[in-house]
Amino acid sequence: MFWFGEHPAGMPVESTKARGATRNATPTRFNLKERIVEGEWLDSVESLDGIAPRRTTVTIEKPRSILTRNSSPDIGFDRSVNPYRGCEHGCIYCFARPTHAYHDLSPGIDFESRLFVKPDAAKLLHATLSRPGYEVAPIALGTNTDPYQPIEEHWRVTRSILELLLETKHPFTITTKSDRVLRDLDIIAPAAKLGLAAVAISVTSLDPKVHRTLEPRAPAARKRLAAIRALSDAGVPAYVSVSPVIPQITDHELEAIVAAAASAGARGASACRSACRLRSRRCFAHGSTNITPTARQRSWRPSARCAAARTTTATSLLGCAARVRGGNCSPRASKWRPGAMALPGPSSRSAATCSKRRRATSCACFENFDERR
Repeated sequence: MFWFGEHPAGMPVESTKARGATRNATPTRFNLKERIVEGEWLDSVESLDGIAPRRTTVTIEKPRSILTRNSSPDIGFDRSVNPYRGCEHGCIYCFARPTHAYHDLSPGIDFESRLFVKPDAAKLLHATLSRPGYEVAPIALGTNTDPYQPIEEHWRVTRSILELLLETKHPFTITTKSDRVLRDLDIIAPAAKLGLAAVAISVTSLDPKVHRTLEPRAPAARKRLAAIRALSDAGVPAYVSVSPVIPQITDHELEAIVAAAASAGARGASACRSACRLRSRRCFAHGSTNITPTARQRSWRPSARCAAARTTTATSLLGCAARVRGGNCSPRASKWRPGAMALPGPSSRSAATCSKRRRATSCACFENFDERR
């Protein structure tokens, strides 16, 4: 029995402890109506039984294809693989949250707790790579949800994909917030020696309080910096992704993060300004109660100065890199362009194409970072 309408403020819900989102609104992408179970007994559930803990569930998904392609000149790759849907890290700013609406699930807590796994990903990718006429270019992992979120420890789908890519000597890049990437170092290191692999570790904030609010289930920044050190020591090209840069909340840490990553052996850095869809902004607004309200509101306010802010992010990143390298002027041999990593071999984006959208992009990149001394 269902009642359609607004969700009462005092409605008992499952516990949101250690979750990024604090609400679980019904998705409106397909005009679904809000629905709740009707019954006066619900008024006493919380007092009698307590709030039920929110358990993470995993559903097996069997897609017909696994390789996703894009033609955007703002992105430094044209193909990617995502082994999972949803992400248990629960970052409240995640741009991928609204994609859960395709399953009639909420971009709020559902995105963090109702996950989907693609166990046949390696098999599907093998079929794609075996097709006549397939042109090799780096495959990006971790573009929508994190390939090393906690459920990877059990399902090991990302590892099976890396085993295939190493066997076929196919180039790939990895972007993750987790130090669990080190568990696959026995695959990534040999690929890196062949010039086929690069890894970017995302570090948003060095402040533990901000980290717990923005990324409640992601590893701490110190663990990510340690992962950069371990990757660098193993000969793997390691980068730091300072993304997203949230104005008035994390932008003041840009230089400190770049310096810490450089000390850990990072070869380069990239940054993207926060730019999320409406549903993601709502999750951020409701989940960031521990952040100064004024800063929280101003950080997501649409503004005509958005392009200027993006350019400022790029300029700040290059300035930070220059200071880390010991220079006092514009860093030499520097580039800022869409994307964070570059691998040898066929490029998926021509320089001319990228330069057309250079002013419009929200990403900044600094390469040859290890020449700072």
